[in-house]
Amino acid sequence: MSNNQTTKDSLMTSAISNWAALIIQTLIGLVLTPFLIKSLGNNGYGSWVAIVSVWGYFGILTTGLGSSIIRYISKYRALGEEENLNQVVNSSFFIMVLFTLILIPVSYWGGMIFAAFFEIAADSYLDFNKAFFYLGLATVIMFYVSNFKSVAHGYERFKELNIMESIHHIIKAMLVYFLLINGFGLIGLAYANLLSFLFFLIMIVWYFGSRLPDIKFKTRAISKKMLGLLMSYSSGTLLISFANILRFNLDNLIIAKLVNMEMVAIYSIGAALINYISQFIIIGFNILMPRFTHLISSKNDAEMRILFLKSLFISSFLTVMMSTVSVIVVDDFLQWWLKKEFIQSATIFYILIFSFTISLASFPGITLFYAKNKHMIFAKITLGEAVINFALSIVLVLKVGFIGAAIATAVTLLFNKLIVQPYYVSQLANIKMMDYLNQMITPFMAGIFIIIPAYFLGMIGTYVWEFWEMVVLIVVIILIYYFLTWLLLRILKSSNLPLIQFWNFRK
Repeated sequence: MSNNQTTKDSLMTSAISNWAALIIQTLIGLVLTPFLIKSLGNNGYGSWVAIVSVWGYFGILTTGLGSSIIRYISKYRALGEEENLNQVVNSSFFIMVLFTLILIPVSYWGGMIFAAFFEIAADSYLDFNKAFFYLGLATVIMFYVSNFKSVAHGYERFKELNIMESIHHIIKAMLVYFLLINGFGLIGLAYANLLSFLFFLIMIVWYFGSRLPDIKFKTRAISKKMLGLLMSYSSGTLLISFANILRFNLDNLIIAKLVNMEMVAIYSIGAALINYISQFIIIGFNILMPRFTHLISSKNDAEMRILFLKSLFISSFLTVMMSTVSVIVVDDFLQWWLKKEFIQSATIFYILIFSFTISLASFPGITLFYAKNKHMIFAKITLGEAVINFALSIVLVLKVGFIGAAIATAVTLLFNKLIVQPYYVSQLANIKMMDYLNQMITPFMAGIFIIIPAYFLGMIGTYVWEFWEMVVLIVVIILIYYFLTWLLLRILKSSNLPLIQFWNFRK
């Protein structure tokens, strides 16, 4: 079998397994969310979202380190340097121990600080503190799980990880259900996270011991030089993660402080719908970073460029397809999923969807920043966008309420993804900017040709479809979208719809 064929099969299998795991996670989320809201009430659910958001901010520590691990594992695998591989693994876990020493005190004292900040009522104060503490312990365990996952991602072991990830989510869902029906409330949700991540850690430690025997855990493999490389590379990712918190995650805290917890719940549902689309693209295409790194380290730039352009078309095709379907059915979906109580969440979705579609369609470009170790440029661009977004969010929330946070995010994100990022990514890939944009134009045209008639036919912003009618409508929209994309490519004298050809690296 040729190297190209092997690479093709590996990427396809990894992408499919990533999406399969995400579908399981999404279905669990869709089923559990109404149950959580009913069990906790809007204010209780808003409090849980706030707690999760706070601990999500600490995730920037493991995100920065994780990208370093993936890059250097991929690089040293390509170069066949086993000693350096073990130095990456052991040095990264030494850093994780240092993070643990920071997070344990935060878990203990942080609940009181944030309870006062959010002005939690006296009757909910103790539960808030305990939930914060136990979720903090779960976050510590999750950090070690993330470290193991990053090493496995560097080895491109996506399928095995996705099996473990799916088992973890199923167990967590079962624990959540059991603990909530027995009246544990916020504390029960934190317990469920703690116990399920502990089980995940046991699974992944077993996997490393049985399937990656070349990885040896030993203190003498901790290297000052490798620590420096990991931290240096992580600094850019850390800055990007911090910027993403300012761009996306702080909205919940701003609304909690300046409006109320009930609006946090409504805003978070609209943002969650965007997140489901985002995760589908990100999880499906994060397989590209180790592959790009491998190709670059092997001096195979031509193959890297072909893979980049084809992945850009596929990400655009899938993102626009999902966004087009979502815009048409979001009101009907919310009506079926959470009833009219959360119908305002559709407004948040409408405000955010176009800018996120542009952003997600261009996601392969972000993986190229990381693979070429040029992500500090991306970090500075993202941080500039984030600071403007944060300031604008506060101003708009004070003026127009919770939808102001969505407006600020959409405006700043759109400017970056339409103007700034295409220029820099084209330089990195050594392609013309028009070649970059050409991969995205056809899917967007097909999406517009569906949305405009749907709007004038009164299909957007109304509640006209029952559940099974909505399912049939989604299938019809997807088929029309596929046909329109194929037709537009024909008209533009391009190749046949290259969904199948994506995995063929020859021109």
